[in-house]
Amino acid sequence: MTEIKPTHWAAPQTEDQLNKLDATVVASKWHQVIFENNFLRILEVIVKVGETVPFHTHQWDSIMVTLEDSDFLIRDNSGFDTKESALEDDKLPFVELIQGSLQPHSYTNIGSKKYEAIVFEYKKGPIPLSLPS
Repeated sequence: MTEIKPTHWAAPQTEDQLNKLDATVVASKWHQVIFENNFLRILEVIVKVGETVPFHTHQWDSIMVTLEDSDFLIRDNSGFDTKESALEDDKLPFVELIQGSLQPHSYTNIGSKKYEAIVFEYKKGPIPLSLPS
């Protein structure tokens, strides 16, 4: 069974801030839109070894499904760095529920393999999913 991990990243940002830093605007090389309508946007995210993704954010509640993981150095907009280690292959795919917009962040793949995920961004209201308490 796939684990669902809830994440709360940032206080709400203004629409103007979000649009300028949207992942598909400032980090489109790594965030490819594979489907979009008025309610949903689906992104394919691929980050190769050694690549650095510039500062960006995501505008809506989302579900991220990590298909292939790697080690990352993650930077927030205050200059704080966090190292995040890759999940073991037997923990994949890993599903993460992200509630609200993400704080602007940048990251570098410092691992030995590419990172790949599919992100389902819900444009209209909360994600139609509840987590067990």
